[in-house]
Formats: sequence, C-alpha cells, structure tokens
Amino acid sequence: RAFAIPIAAIVALIAMMSMYVVRQDELAMLLRLGQIEKTSVPPGLHFKLPFVNTVRKFSARLLSLENPQERYLTGEKKHVLVDSVVKWRITDAGLFYKAFAQIGADTSAANSRISQIVKDRLRDEFNKLKRFGRECASRHDGANNFHLRRCTSRVWY
Repeated sequence: RAFAIPIAAIVALIAMMSMYVVRQDELAMLLRLGQIEKTSVPPGLHFKLPFVNTVRKFSARLLSLENPQERYLTGEKKHVLVDSVVKWRITDAGLFYKAFAQIGADTSAANSRISQIVKDRLRDEFNKLKRFGRECASRHDGANNFHLRRCTSRVWY
C-alpha cells in the first residue's frame, strides 16, 4: 500500500506526457528521436511515446511582416520611399521545419528571409518602371505572385 500512491503518480505523469493537443490554429508535426515521422497532424487530442516522440507546433494563422521604409530608384532615376507589408502563413510544417526550425530558428528567421526577398524584388521591379507618377504601372509575375499596384499616398517621390 505504501508504494501504491507513488506508482499511481508515476503512471499518471507518464499518461499526461503521452497526450498532446493540436488546436485549430496550429500546424503540428511528430518527431521520433529528432527525425520527422509525421508532418501533418490534424487538430485534436493525440498520443505519443514519451521521451521518444516530440511534437513541434507552428502557428497556422496569417502572419504579418511590416518592412521599414526603404528608398528605391526607378528606371527614370527618381528616388521613391516605399513601405511594404507582407502577409504570409506556414502551410507545410515539415518544409518549414527543415528550412528554419531544424536549426533552432523560428518565424523571426523566416521574417528576416522574407524581408530580404521582398526588398530585392521591389528593387528589381522599381528599376523596371519607365514612367512613375501618381499611378504606377501594375506588374504581376505569375511564378511569385508579386504585385505592384496603384501607388498611394504612402509613396513619396
């Protein structure tokens, strides 16, 4: 009888460590000894082997990245100041884990990478503009879904 309470406590602890919950606004993946076992765990209550399996969760919500104001040079050699906002989300937990989380990084590393890509693409697109005024030419690259739309009062030249 003296051992019943500690044994029950240990069994309860192991049972609690075996369960995990994935919320609707999360993407989860299951790792076995650090290797990817399952990249798409649906929302709900799930079980795992404690000490063997680990669960990595990422936000599935729409994330926002506001880049600071940057100066770009147009094809007419005019300087413009541009604010940019990027909306993005993680759609594949396994791919995101391999690219960023595996090296200990998180969404801040992804934001940094996305920010640099956007700055480079904006620089390229503004260099292509031959006529720049109150209304900018609209450009669309189907491969990258990149848009330059009508310029607003947030663009100064």
